[in-house]
Amino acid sequence: MPVRGRPRGAAALLVSAVLAAVPLVAVPAAAAAPQAPGAQPATVDVTRIVDGRPITSTVPAASERAAESLAQRLDARTDVLAADVTVEYHPVGLAAAPAAADPLLASSAHLHAVRAPRAWERTTGAGTVVAVLDTGVLADHPDLRGAVLPQLNTVPTALDEQPGSLGYHGTLVSSIIAARLGNGVGSAGVAPGAGILPVRICAPTCTSAAMTAGIDAAVARGARVINLSVAGPSYSRVVEEAVNRAVAAGVVVVASSGNDGSPCAGTATTGCGNPVMYPAAHAGVISVSSASATGVASSWAVRNEMVDLSAVGERVLGAVPPRTGSYDGSEYTSMSGTSFSAPQVAGAAALVRSVAPHLGPAAVEEILKSSAVTPAAWPAGYGRGVLDVAAAVDAAAPAPGPVVTQGDGSVRYTRDGASVVVKGAILARYRAAGAEGGFLGWPLTGEVPVRGGAFTQFEHGSVYWSPATGAQVVLGAVRDRWAAMGWELSPLGFPAGEEVPARGGVVQRFTGGRIHWSPATGAHDVRGAILGAYAAAGAEDGVLGHPTTGEVLLRGGAFNHFQGGSVYWSPTTRAQVVRGAIRDAWARQGWETGRLGYPRTGEQAVPGGVRQEFQGGSATYSWDTRQVTITHR
Repeated sequence: MPVRGRPRGAAALLVSAVLAAVPLVAVPAAAAAPQAPGAQPATVDVTRIVDGRPITSTVPAASERAAESLAQRLDARTDVLAADVTVEYHPVGLAAAPAAADPLLASSAHLHAVRAPRAWERTTGAGTVVAVLDTGVLADHPDLRGAVLPQLNTVPTALDEQPGSLGYHGTLVSSIIAARLGNGVGSAGVAPGAGILPVRICAPTCTSAAMTAGIDAAVARGARVINLSVAGPSYSRVVEEAVNRAVAAGVVVVASSGNDGSPCAGTATTGCGNPVMYPAAHAGVISVSSASATGVASSWAVRNEMVDLSAVGERVLGAVPPRTGSYDGSEYTSMSGTSFSAPQVAGAAALVRSVAPHLGPAAVEEILKSSAVTPAAWPAGYGRGVLDVAAAVDAAAPAPGPVVTQGDGSVRYTRDGASVVVKGAILARYRAAGAEGGFLGWPLTGEVPVRGGAFTQFEHGSVYWSPATGAQVVLGAVRDRWAAMGWELSPLGFPAGEEVPARGGVVQRFTGGRIHWSPATGAHDVRGAILGAYAAAGAEDGVLGHPTTGEVLLRGGAFNHFQGGSVYWSPTTRAQVVRGAIRDAWARQGWETGRLGYPRTGEQAVPGGVRQEFQGGSATYSWDTRQVTITHR
C-alpha cells in the first residue's frame, strides 16, 4: 500500500549526524568540485529557524549528484530543520476550452454539481482567508474586487519578470474559490465571501524553495486554508516539513492530485502513467482528483490511495485576465484539470471553517470526505466520492440555538426551525414547572384544542387543560397508559390532578378514575365501581396494594387484579373484593365462568373462618384446616 510522504527508498538518502559540518552558505565557484562533462548545476533547499521563524534559502551545487550529497550533510545538522534537493512543480490543467462570453451563475455547472449555492444559505465564508499559492492573482478583476489581500511573492528575482508568468492560472483558481456573489458580473466562487491571500510561487514553474517559503508566509499571515493547484512527481522533505508546520498551526492544506492519469502511449514518459504527485501525496494534505459534473470519474486525472475525494474538474468556469487588456467580456473561460477541482474543495473547507472555526484540519478533512457523494460504480483511487459542499456545511454547522420570544399572554419557542406558541393556563403551569429549563423540557406543539379542553405536548410530558380541571401535568408511565387508553377521549377523561406519591409508587386522578403506578406493577387504570370497592378496601395502602392490570371487560362484567387480590364487578353483584385462598379456589373453579359465577359479597366472618357468597354458591375458608370448602346451590 503506498504511504503518504517520502517515497519508498528515500530513507537511503538519510545519513548520520556525525558527518562533518558544512557551512550554510553558497559554495564559491572556485571551491566547488570540478563539474563533470554534461553535468547540470543544481540547488539545495535549506530550512532553518531564524528569530523564531522558519526561513528557507537555496544553496547552489555543481551537479545533481553534488546537490544530493550536500543535502544529506545539511539535513544532518542540528541547526537545520530540513534540507533536500530543489524540485519543481507545475500548475496543472492549462488546456483551455473557451466558454461562452460573459457567462452567468447558471452557466457554472460545477457549482451546482457540488451544491455550493445551497450552502450559501448558511454561509459564504466571510472572514475566512484562503491562501492561493500559484502564479499570482489579478486583484482588480471585476469578479475578485474586494476579495484579494496584498500579494506576497516568494519567486526568485531572476524569474520574477518573465513575460506572461503573472496571474492567469492563479486568477482562475482564486475565482473558483472566492469570485464575488451578487455583484452583477461573471459567476461566483464556492466561498464567495472568503478572502484570497495570493502568494506567488510560480514563474511559471514553482520551485520547492518558493513553495516552502510561501506555505510559511501564508501561515504567518493568518490563512486558514491553503490551496496548492500545482503538482510534480518529485518528493521534497523541505516541502513536507512546511506542510507539517502548517497543519500543526491549524491550517487546512488542499492540493491537486495531478492530470497525468492517462496511460503512456508510444515513447511518452511524461504527462502520463498515473504517477504519485506532490505535494498532494504528503501526509496531512487533502488530495483532490477530478470528476465530471455528472459524477463520472475523469480518466485523465491522477488517482491513487492518497486521494481523499474528487470535485468537478471538467469544463470549470472561472475568471482570467482579459485578452485585450481591458474588461470586455473575454475575462472568463472554462478549463479542465485537478487545478480547478482542488479550489472547490478549498472553498468548501473555508465554508466549513466559517461555521465551525474550532475544527482542526483533520476534522475538516473528515467532514469533507464523509459528506461526499459516492456515485454508482465509483472507481478506486478517486477518494471517498464527489464533493458535496452543502452536506459538508450542514454537517459542520451547529444547530441554531433556541429562541424564546415573549408575547402578550403567550410565549413563542423556536428551535431547529420549528416554532410553537404556549399560552394561557397551560403557559402558567409550564412556567410553574420551570418552563424550558424545568422537568417538562422544550415544547413540541403549540396549544392544541380538543373536545372539552386543550393540551400542549412537551419533551418530557404533557399539560392538559379543561374548564373543570384546570391545567394539569401528565408524565411518564402514567401518561403512556392514559395515551394507550385514548387520552381525554378514554373513559378516564381529563386529568383532575397530578401525580402524588402512593406506597412506593404514584397515583394520578382523572375525571373518570385513577392511574396507579409502582416499579413492581407498572401503570394501570382503576375506575368506576371497581375503584369504589378498591378505595373502600384502603386502595394501595390496604390489603389489595397496587393494581397489576387495568380494568378488563368480561362477558357480563369486568375486573381488576391487584397485588393482594382482585375486584370483580357485574351489574347484579356490584363490585366485590376476592382474595387469598378463596380467590385461588374460585380461580380453580373457572373464575366467573365456573358454577360459582360472580362474587355477591366480600368476605364475611363465620364461626371458625370466613365465607364469601357467589351467584352459584359459596366458598368457606377454615382457620383450622386452612382449606376452602365450595358449596353449590
